[in-house]
Amino acid sequence: MTDPSALVHCDRGYIQLADPDHSYVHCPITWISAGQQLAVGEGALLRIYSLDGELLREIEALGGEPIGEAAHSPCGRRIAVATDGDEIDRHRVALVDIGSDEPLELDAEHDARIDALCWSPTGETLASVGDDLMLWEAKTGRLLRRCWGDVPLRFSQDGLRIARVHDDSFEVLGLDDAAEDRRLPRRSSWVHAWCWWDVSAPPPSSALDMHSDGPRTLALWGMGELPPFGRSLMWAPDRPLAIAEGDRHSMLLFRPGEDSPNVLTPFHDRTVNAITWSTDGAWIASGGRDRRVLLWSRDGELIGERAPAPDDEPARPSLRGRILGLHWSPTGSHLAIREHGGIRIWSVGLGS
Repeated sequence: MTDPSALVHCDRGYIQLADPDHSYVHCPITWISAGQQLAVGEGALLRIYSLDGELLREIEALGGEPIGEAAHSPCGRRIAVATDGDEIDRHRVALVDIGSDEPLELDAEHDARIDALCWSPTGETLASVGDDLMLWEAKTGRLLRRCWGDVPLRFSQDGLRIARVHDDSFEVLGLDDAAEDRRLPRRSSWVHAWCWWDVSAPPPSSALDMHSDGPRTLALWGMGELPPFGRSLMWAPDRPLAIAEGDRHSMLLFRPGEDSPNVLTPFHDRTVNAITWSTDGAWIASGGRDRRVLLWSRDGELIGERAPAPDDEPARPSLRGRILGLHWSPTGSHLAIREHGGIRIWSVGLGS
């Protein structure tokens, strides 16, 4: 794991978005080419940028319809894109080969807007989630399964099963209608929940609900029993649970075995909108309405900051420059900072 004390950082590039007012809500971002390029959905175009912010090429992925979601396959050169449900009435998905730029349009359409695209760890299956769940064979675009429900989901590591959270239960689904599904009761009443497979060192019981599923363990967590001011949560099986306290402008860190969270200081000056772990779990990035990005070690120590530059002073303080999303590259060497109006590429590396 990288030593956070040796960390240095600087701005690498900036991407000026063509329609910042539209991108305030929908501007899907995904890293491609092993973190050397960034794919950004802008209106009807999927634009590919270099790390310096140079536009390399444009792809019309959905036949002229606007892009609302995008996700890069963990294996291969494909990007899944979905239509923007706020802009049109059709709700469909396409796969784009970033080598040939040729889109593969998937036949079936969702009944309502598509809120999420999720690849299996193997890259063989794609899940698209709206009011219903559709599972696709990525190689051919064939629809494997369709079932109702817009709840969060998580693929197992082998990509052959999916876990979904409901208000009073969770279920484990196979990839097709012939699979044997399982529905198991929950022991909590959380409204907002997520799930992770293969949890080896979970946070304390006050922050999750657990149930054994054969050789694996499925952990469910949500905001119902956490402070009501909690806004964003980020966790993976090999690292603590990080929570952004939106109204109190601070960060919480739950470590395995501890009964109460560690409140990280210093605070943000305004609401925290986004948090994300680096790929190797070495550090956390947080950002919000104060236009600052703070970098934390996995132990909760502040190790870096990107403060707003003088020329960033917004004409509309409530909107311009606000941090809307943070996206680590696969190697953890770059962080894409999505703000209203553009995307900054922050370079993070080791000092001498």
